[in-house]
Amino acid sequence: MNFKKRRTQLVILVFICFLIRAAHIHFLTQPENYIFSDMKFYDYTASQILELRYSLFSTHNPPAYYLFLATSYLLLKVVGLYAQKYVLIPYLQAAISSICVVFVYLTAERIGGKKSAIASSLMYAVFYPIICLNSFLVAENIFISLLLASFYIIVCRIEKAGKKWQIALGTCLALASMTKTLFLTFTLVFLGWHYINFKDKRSSAIIASTIMLLFLASSLLNLWATGGEVFFISSGGGSGFVMSWCDLKYLNYQDWIRFQSPSTYDYPDSRGLKVDFPFTQQGRLYQMGVACIMENPKRIITNTKNIIRLFDSRMFPDEQSIPYYPQLFNLYKIISIALIIPLSFMAYYFSKGENKKYVALILLTLPCLFASIYLQGVGEERYLIPYTTLLIILAPLGAKEIIEKTKIIYPRLYLVLGE
Repeated sequence: MNFKKRRTQLVILVFICFLIRAAHIHFLTQPENYIFSDMKFYDYTASQILELRYSLFSTHNPPAYYLFLATSYLLLKVVGLYAQKYVLIPYLQAAISSICVVFVYLTAERIGGKKSAIASSLMYAVFYPIICLNSFLVAENIFISLLLASFYIIVCRIEKAGKKWQIALGTCLALASMTKTLFLTFTLVFLGWHYINFKDKRSSAIIASTIMLLFLASSLLNLWATGGEVFFISSGGGSGFVMSWCDLKYLNYQDWIRFQSPSTYDYPDSRGLKVDFPFTQQGRLYQMGVACIMENPKRIITNTKNIIRLFDSRMFPDEQSIPYYPQLFNLYKIISIALIIPLSFMAYYFSKGENKKYVALILLTLPCLFASIYLQGVGEERYLIPYTTLLIILAPLGAKEIIEKTKIIYPRLYLVLGE
């Protein structure tokens, strides 16, 4: 695990990742044409923050990605490149994504050995969904990085962690939840997992306190920005809940705010709804969602549409034209369902000793995502991408163990994946 001994190898991996991502952005995409839907909203809110303004509806999403964009825009203004922000931000996101291959390599090496780490890193380098996301102004870009950084600390540092690593982990987990609120479920599960496995009240308290302090800061920001109307890291939970349980395509609020998930474009059977109250009254939406469940209790078992949407929807359908996008995304889905997810679970079956608990924790991210989506999320395929990215760490280990245990005679493949 000595970073210095691996410096050259890691630098080469970072360079390969960035070269692939930069080539995709330059030759196959036009990021300046992708400022619509969620991207337009993120851009608008970040621009507002630069002017020290923050609209009420901006609190629908947690603030971490807004702040990342606003900070990036400010730096571009300082160096006189603000006019090229739509072209340059994707390269910045590609650079951050490329650096994260270091987390992939070190985490995979700790769990499965050097050759598994190389395989995981190369899979990460060419994993199309991440490469594609870099061209869009969407929160998943930063969320994936925070997710990988969190698990690097958990797997490689937490056992002998000092206070600084505990604070770093709490910061990464909090920022990840403040980027995508779907991650809140896993954050709570992790705190329980950490205490059960390490029985260290002090370190658990430091991690939890760091998370709570950042949540409090985010909530106070929203409270100040909305004149006391919103106090939490985001305010849109009711929208997702009622859309999920009442099978809605979109919501129109009294204050002319419209909420619609891109994935619902493919579900013409769903209806829209105009409500006679403002956006801030999210509690009433929870009441409407509960009423839909009470009206038809079978929904608790049959309401699987949001889970299906994770695998069977298109990101921003019919509004962009990246060459080979549909074919490559369909290939990603096939590889994820047929290989990455099954091989990751096989890695748990074959793992031993201390590694087993880390493999189990990584796998727990999937049921946590499914639970969040099932309860109050409108599923989109991009929500699944960070979690399948994380499973890349485990898949080569599962493949290696299968080859070794079953003694399949493929010499070249064995040389790549075997010890």
